[in-house]
Amino acid sequence: MVDLALFAPAQIEQFTKTWYQITGPLKGWDNDRCQREAQRLYEASQQWPHLRELAQYPLLLTLMAQVHGRDGTLPEDRADLYERAVNLLLAHWENRIERDVAGERRREPGLIMQLGVRTETLKGALAQVAFQAHEQQEHSSQREARAADITRDALWETLQGVLGSYDQAEVVINYVQFRAGLLQARDNFTYTFPHRTFQEYLAALCIWKEANPGEALAARVKRDPDWWREVFLLAAGQQKSTPTNVAELVDWLLPNPAGDAITLAQAALAALAGQALLETGFMRHARPQEPDYRFTATVQRIKGWLLAALQQEQIPAGERAAAGRVLGRLHWPDGRLLDDRPGVGIVLRDGLKLPDIWWNNEIPPGKYVIGDENPKYSDEKRREVRVEWPYRLPRYPVTHAQFQCFLDAPERNEPAWWVGIPDEEKTFSEPAFPYDNHPCETVSWYQAVAFCRWLTAKLHAGELPRVPLEGNLTQYEIALPHEHEWETAARCSPAGMAARRYPWGPNFDAAKANTAEGGIRQTTAVGMYAAGRNAALELYDLSGNVWEWCRNKYDNSADEAVDQSDARRVLRGGAWVDGSRYARAAFRNVSAPASRYYDGGFRLVCVRRPPSPPGL
Repeated sequence: MVDLALFAPAQIEQFTKTWYQITGPLKGWDNDRCQREAQRLYEASQQWPHLRELAQYPLLLTLMAQVHGRDGTLPEDRADLYERAVNLLLAHWENRIERDVAGERRREPGLIMQLGVRTETLKGALAQVAFQAHEQQEHSSQREARAADITRDALWETLQGVLGSYDQAEVVINYVQFRAGLLQARDNFTYTFPHRTFQEYLAALCIWKEANPGEALAARVKRDPDWWREVFLLAAGQQKSTPTNVAELVDWLLPNPAGDAITLAQAALAALAGQALLETGFMRHARPQEPDYRFTATVQRIKGWLLAALQQEQIPAGERAAAGRVLGRLHWPDGRLLDDRPGVGIVLRDGLKLPDIWWNNEIPPGKYVIGDENPKYSDEKRREVRVEWPYRLPRYPVTHAQFQCFLDAPERNEPAWWVGIPDEEKTFSEPAFPYDNHPCETVSWYQAVAFCRWLTAKLHAGELPRVPLEGNLTQYEIALPHEHEWETAARCSPAGMAARRYPWGPNFDAAKANTAEGGIRQTTAVGMYAAGRNAALELYDLSGNVWEWCRNKYDNSADEAVDQSDARRVLRGGAWVDGSRYARAAFRNVSAPASRYYDGGFRLVCVRRPPSPPGL
């Protein structure tokens, strides 16, 4: 048996083109159709991490191409993909074969016909082989990425136990000796599955033959989470049409509510349980209005674990971030985020989705001293500024879920939101990190301004939650913060603004913000770094995560005009991709208003301006 080198992306793309150049004409397709299908196959193979990983392997890419050619798509659900691939490989064994025996071509029946058993019976036998191999490989001193080596004796013993006789076991072994398929011969004495994912898929299939599958699999996951993770997800995926079985798996994994303090191992289990709910579409079976309903109770318990994993800072940042990503993709059937922390998600008003903005304490107008006493850059020097009107900042930057409300709004292109903004800004970019509880990014200054105008209209119409805003709502305007408002809020402290070089205090701490020093290398769920908040105002993520647009121009802070001059605008706060010096409250960044970066988002400000007297 020869191991082929893994394909690089360019080779995968070339394979898809060659595949459809050969197979397309057999379907009656012209050259244009072949090219389109080849591009669709390549894009599908790169869409999800598990597909990208599989597409590197020539055999698996061939199977993916066969599935795509037959179904016109690749399933997002990995359990579905592996099931179809396994069935293709089994079908390969069903066909009659030709062999050269003593110089003559001889047609022989396929394996299924030779055995005289149902395909599902053989599949079950191989599932037992895979389960035993996976469990033995767990305890091996050399746990490799590839599938386990299975000795001839071990294979023979397992097969005869399931198939019922040594003769049938010998038929299988002799067959795979000269015809590769779902099981392959490395030599005369060693066998293996074509990739470890097939071993894991079949091992998951075998789990459901246990008397108590949820208990049995949960025990193995807790014993060795890394080794049994994929088996757990595949076992859940195999039962997605039976939500009771999915609930059983998840319930055994985390049977009790999260406590006041959880362990690193429990945080990893919470992320795994949440991923299982996500991959199986389990959330559609929950009824949030019925908290005692079987499936709702399971979801609520896992939500508690995920929130605990996200917020408890004794858990390393990487594991907290993983829990946040899972939480950011889970939604109730009505579209609301499972992450129901105030200020993170959305509210529903007459069937429409609107941002749930959580405004914090009001900052009074007045004179404030900003900048650094010993500035690193000339424009950071210590200076007094005046804030004209009382204002509030929200607890978090605008999240993807909240910005999506604007994108989905039927009145999104209302001209009033886009005055002074180039027409091309009405076309939006795909986010780099599309998790609904992460700060929105890849958003231009112009688009952020349009969002603020739309949100102000919603506030004035009484469609947004008004607490804690008092009085006539028309006195409030939602906008991007002026950089003086932003820095004043970031440094606000009972000990004085000079005490807060960063929102939390005078010294940098990598554990308090999502910056380059933390090594996360992408955005994180808002509010994950509670120790890094400005505790005086309960404002989170002011340093790190994403740069935040400010409404004023960089070269003239008094100029707040919305125009098409392309004059540079200010950004504040640093981002996940930048180091500590950029996360200082005094640091001024700059970019063109049409710029869209994967590390740039925005926060709102709610300014209170009393209505003008009549006649003015």
